[in-house]
Amino acid sequence: MEKALYQRNDTYILIPAYKPDHLMIELLQKLKKEDFDIVVVNDGSSEEYDPVFKEAEKYALVLKQNPNKGKGAALRLGFSYINLNAHNHNYVITCDADGQHLISDIIKINDKLHETNNVVLGSRKFDKSVPKRSRNGNFMSRLCRTLLTKEYVPDDQCGLRGFPMKDVFNLISLPGDHYEYEMNVICNLQIKRLQFEEVQIETVY
Repeated sequence: MEKALYQRNDTYILIPAYKPDHLMIELLQKLKKEDFDIVVVNDGSSEEYDPVFKEAEKYALVLKQNPNKGKGAALRLGFSYINLNAHNHNYVITCDADGQHLISDIIKINDKLHETNNVVLGSRKFDKSVPKRSRNGNFMSRLCRTLLTKEYVPDDQCGLRGFPMKDVFNLISLPGDHYEYEMNVICNLQIKRLQFEEVQIETVY
């Protein structure tokens, strides 16, 4: 486990979830042990997943949007709630519900947020151990965004990201209901020339 250098109870973890399984519950249990506050957004999952979200309520506040609208819309809903209720919180970290992000890497993002007070992006290595489809998809995304912004970011699709609370309000109005929202966040940072940091994280599939 990566040793935490900074406190964690001033940071929200925001998790968009569509049809999650036990991996999300295991993640929530670990996050709660590390003293994070957690917001889960149920992105219109069908009723058969109600028991999973009921279990999630033991560890997190669970919001619901219905019907399913997509990851981007779920993130915006979570950011909107946090923006209105973050009286004692200074940061938000987004992560996925499927076990792709390690607790040690989440703590690394949290530490970098406290150290710099800048946006922090998780960055994975795309070597041959990563499925070809994922490598190709990330390459095309990087290429299109680099052509648009004239700046290179090695991983613009990683869901593990950290934001100071001062930047959260601007995230609510960004377009994109699905996975394009995450690329729009990167484009917004680059077009506005906002400072951001990158932290190397493990690649888990």
